[in-house]
Amino acid sequence: MKWRRFEFGELPGGTKARLFELEGEGGLRVSLSDFGGHVTRIQVPTHEGLRDVALGHDRLEPYRITEGNPYLGSLIGRFANRIREGRFVLDGEEHQVAVNESPHTLHGGDGGFHSRLWRATPLTDGDRVGLRLERESPHGEEGFPGRLLVTVFYWVRADNALEIRYQARTDRPTILNLTNHTYFNLGGRGEEIGEHQAVIHGSRFLPIDPEFIPTGDWLPVAGTPFDLRSPRPIGQGLRSGHPQIRRAKGYDHTWVLDGPDKKGQELRPAAKVEAEGVALEVWTDQPGLQFYTGNSLDGKARGRHGQRLARQTGFCLEAQNFPNAPNHAHFPSSVLRPGETYRQRTEYRFR
Repeated sequence: MKWRRFEFGELPGGTKARLFELEGEGGLRVSLSDFGGHVTRIQVPTHEGLRDVALGHDRLEPYRITEGNPYLGSLIGRFANRIREGRFVLDGEEHQVAVNESPHTLHGGDGGFHSRLWRATPLTDGDRVGLRLERESPHGEEGFPGRLLVTVFYWVRADNALEIRYQARTDRPTILNLTNHTYFNLGGRGEEIGEHQAVIHGSRFLPIDPEFIPTGDWLPVAGTPFDLRSPRPIGQGLRSGHPQIRRAKGYDHTWVLDGPDKKGQELRPAAKVEAEGVALEVWTDQPGLQFYTGNSLDGKARGRHGQRLARQTGFCLEAQNFPNAPNHAHFPSSVLRPGETYRQRTEYRFR
């Protein structure tokens, strides 16, 4: 196992961003930037050699865009997914946070964690190699209350798993929901993902309204294209004509993972996707999994080697709390209070 550090580009003011490549004993290689905590590349060993299964860029500048940002590989916070109109009430006080998908907040606002420079420290521990990212999010950043101290660990293990651990503490009550937004394509060639076989271990999902906000219902997946409890080609659901699929132009929904409806439970299987000899399993302690099929990728941007980032050429499996959770009392709580520690663990296991 080993790690390497490279220059990745220059930020306004002359600050340098860096790229770190982590290589595990099993051959898995993961590249990460200290800008935005972006996973820029995941190379999985196959019988044909290393296969790059994550969409990304080789330079910093595309990760810095704001309008239409696809969040390729981003570390997402303070609040993953959407908050209706950027408003929520906490302990009787109404808060207004930054709106960037008018009139709603998406992924913490344009100034969210994906757009910040983190303090990075490479690590080795037994048979794993990792990167620790740390930053202090000041009170009022993007409108969120509380000074937040955040640490995120990325570990590449000998069994070819990428393990992500998040932890945070606050000095006043706040809300928090962190995730990773890597786009996967297990074929490695940037083609559409319709033939990927997907399983999601959830018997219910959260339907969305026309503005992509959960309605508050938890609907059974049985008898719908959302029933991925057994392997099913992703494209079969995309072509189904189901009203929710038409509304999102694909999958862009949260599954309620089977098991206790609370955060911080034991690690449990969330999803498995297979294609062309590579299998990806997701394990998490979070209550929800957002399955997104890259519906907004418009083909205008180019990734590595000139790869066209087109609609449904990648998929995301974002382990997280439910979208708009602060505004639904029956959703798992996203509140973090002084004296508490936010913890999350999610693993992406490659076979």
